[in-house]
Amino acid sequence: MFKPRRFLGASLAVLGLCAMARAQYAPTILHPAGFTNSEIYGAFDNVQVGDGDGAATGGETHALLWTGTAASVVDLNPVGFTESKAYTATATTQVGVGFGAATGNANHALLWSGTAASVVDLNPAGYVGSYAWGVSGNVQVGYGYATTAGSTNHAFLWRGTAASAVDLMPAGYSASIAYSVEGSAVIGLASGGGTQNRNHAILWTNGTAASAVDLNPAGSLQSEGWGISGNSQVGYAFSGTSRHAYLWRGSAASAVDLNPLGFINSEAFGVSGDVQAGYATLASTGLPHAMAWRGSAGSAIDLQSLLTGLPVTFTSSKALNIDNNGNIVGVGFDGAGNEYALLWTLAGAAVPEPGSLALILLGGSALVLVRSGRRKA
Repeated sequence: MFKPRRFLGASLAVLGLCAMARAQYAPTILHPAGFTNSEIYGAFDNVQVGDGDGAATGGETHALLWTGTAASVVDLNPVGFTESKAYTATATTQVGVGFGAATGNANHALLWSGTAASVVDLNPAGYVGSYAWGVSGNVQVGYGYATTAGSTNHAFLWRGTAASAVDLMPAGYSASIAYSVEGSAVIGLASGGGTQNRNHAILWTNGTAASAVDLNPAGSLQSEGWGISGNSQVGYAFSGTSRHAYLWRGSAASAVDLNPLGFINSEAFGVSGDVQAGYATLASTGLPHAMAWRGSAGSAIDLQSLLTGLPVTFTSSKALNIDNNGNIVGVGFDGAGNEYALLWTLAGAAVPEPGSLALILLGGSALVLVRSGRRKA
């Protein structure tokens, strides 16, 4: 991790895998002019959404929409709102949250159709505030809270209007949040009941409260579900000492630990087909690295390693979602802690084979031995 010849052969193979990874994911900075910070939370086709702040926004955080370039940015912050964030999108709609005079300075779930003026307030009747986190077709999901302290969160599903809100709180639970939706399947979390007031990842299989399935892996103290695609769900589980990124396929028993070798405290935020995206904290530095996986810990690709030759020197990064074409979005951090919206474009249909990161780490060790005799508001 043994003869020198075997190490050399492994090292040459690793160089090939590194080259393959670099050829497949091409990073682009989407940080707009006039902004100090920006990040991307979600994407679909050639649409990316997130937020940013700086001189262009009067120092306030504004929901932003891109179509593949920094110059394409559209400010979605509506009139009457002080701040806003956009979390994810379809080809024609975007969802998020905003607050200001228009909402009595409470957070309200928002739905846009490409412009600030198109905004629809989704806040359910009887709720002080709300967030919209996910969208698929004409369905939006998120949560509402009934008190200013936000202590009674209820997962909600909408179909374009506040009046259409459906409460997804499962029987026996006291709090819930929905983060992502595909078709009628929803992923999020719930607590109370048998969870000892800890969050458990929850899958709603058909968009109703009664369809809730608890995904918390055996031996985990708590978990959260963040992303969904087909029969795959991603998030994290906490063992009591660290967070590990997890992949599920519809049940707690199907849980797969994605935490890569040499990394700690990972989370997976997005999934598309058989590819997952998130981050893992490098044990040797304590810094997060954007990650892509293909269903196993050993398949991880360190996307941070691809952030070279760019106008900004990035010390850390997080992948926050992945679009339907396999392109990954997120945020990179410079040495001063400033945030930059990032897009890793998938150059081809192929995905790095499982075991690539494990081989990269193995190869690095091999070379050493020869020479010495990888959000929300």
